[in-house]
Amino acid sequence: MREPEAPALDVLWTSGWDSTYIVLEAVLLRQRPVRAHYVVDPERPSAGREIATMEAIREALAAVDEPAARRLAPVRLVPKADIPTDARVDAWAARLAARAHVAPQYTWLSRYARGCQAPLALGIIRRSGGLRDIIDPELEVGPDGVRRLRSVVSDEAFELFRPFVFPTIELSKVDMRERARSHGFLPLLERSWFCHEPRRNGEPCGFCPPCHDARYQDMGWRLGSAARWRGRLIDAAPAGPLRRALRKVIRVLVP
Repeated sequence: MREPEAPALDVLWTSGWDSTYIVLEAVLLRQRPVRAHYVVDPERPSAGREIATMEAIREALAAVDEPAARRLAPVRLVPKADIPTDARVDAWAARLAARAHVAPQYTWLSRYARGCQAPLALGIIRRSGGLRDIIDPELEVGPDGVRRLRSVVSDEAFELFRPFVFPTIELSKVDMRERARSHGFLPLLERSWFCHEPRRNGEPCGFCPPCHDARYQDMGWRLGSAARWRGRLIDAAPAGPLRRALRKVIRVLVP
């Protein structure tokens, strides 16, 4: 008797390291179909690069494992402006933001994910601080082994995260690199992109949040020497107007 096909996994794929790992692990190791979603934000300087990177990874995957590539559906490109409003979600986000830092994208991502066919997988990872520390006490392991929101939470505001699952929340970027290496798909993972403000020459900026994370999460090898120098320069500047001015100067003057 033929084995039943695994249910499809909905993934927010940004072309970044974490979400790319989720996609590749699902189609290559778990032989699970993936429906990838990408929210197109016209104000995001890296959007064009990210979309091109996802397509390049799809092509590279097809070259090494055609059945796995067939499991990866074409990326659904969703204009941010088309995401519906939801007053409840906005209220939950405001309530959580009053007690801890919750990045604003989780508000509109939550609104979007409520219309997906299945919970949307997010590439949240294990690290000190950040979203993980806020929601970890509210999570449980589901029947598929993936962490998600508990059926009963300590505060209704955590319902903001109800439509998500978190496959990588117990992993670091280095963990993912070693797992990808051991299973033979590290070259595909290394094609991922991460910088939000790529330079005109196509290189990472070195100081946007993902570049900062790369430098401080043992992933600095992904940055060239010039990007690392720019990041250290920004970090050394006093927080406030001077640092903002320095970032602006680098954006305008550095190729």
